[in-house]
Amino acid sequence: MVNLHRVRPEEALQAGRTALRAFEELGDLYGKCTALRSLDVTARVQGRLETALDLHAESHRPAVARNLPLLEISNRVSEAEYRLALGQAPDAVAPLEQAL
Repeated sequence: MVNLHRVRPEEALQAGRTALRAFEELGDLYGKCTALRSLDVTARVQGRLETALDLHAESHRPAVARNLPLLEISNRVSEAEYRLALGQAPDAVAPLEQAL
């Protein structure tokens, strides 16, 4: 996916949207999941934590549907991290418990 250290967030956002459209057209759930994760990281870098959390939740659905346990666990840990960054510490516990 996009290396955020080498491009500006606006470029990463455009590349992520293009990748998401392509993976959706192909019906590739794994690719869709990774494209959504790329978009959520870009949103986080831009300081849009609520948007990042929404994109993150959307990326979790294909991981579950495709039975990708490592992505499911990674998504849960990242969700907890985002919730902590948003000051939602009590809401961060459940995702971590689900990851275990």
